[in-house]
Amino acid sequence: MIKPVTVPNRWLYLIAAILWNGVGVMLCRLAILWLSAVQKRPGLELVLVGISAAIPMSHFAFVPIAQKNIKRIGGLAGRVSVFAFQAPRGYLIIAFMMAFGFVLRHSFLPKEYLASAYEMIGISLILGSVLFYRAFWKAQYSHRASLDSAREPSLDSAREPSLDSAREPSLDSAREP
Repeated sequence: MIKPVTVPNRWLYLIAAILWNGVGVMLCRLAILWLSAVQKRPGLELVLVGISAAIPMSHFAFVPIAQKNIKRIGGLAGRVSVFAFQAPRGYLIIAFMMAFGFVLRHSFLPKEYLASAYEMIGISLILGSVLFYRAFWKAQYSHRASLDSAREPSLDSAREPSLDSAREPSLDSAREP
């Protein structure tokens, strides 16, 4: 039986960030290739359409998905499967989007018009990946801080009086008549 690969949950943020970023770059690359083949003027307008549509698309669609996944990953305890960076329902959405992208790429629609949609989704994924990178750095920093505090003796324990100093009279008590 094959054992599933597990990682501490904080690494799921980095896995998600790299995948969102990688897919976003891949989609933008396809859009650039398709638009570079356009010999006429609408190429620039299509680029601007894709870029201007990416901001609201990211804000209203991809950022909430990323925030929901970040919250879900934060609630996972200990070591978890590397595939837990995405909820099971998310895998269904990914499969649908891949199938839909395949159908669109092989449809009668001109590639330069598809390029705007690919650019919009690609930029939105890249912007969403920033949230996962930020969550990873926060989790990694807090993990390191907790490791450092576990290794170093507490300053409070260093300041606690020893039993010997408790038996010695203080200077204030020596001054009293």
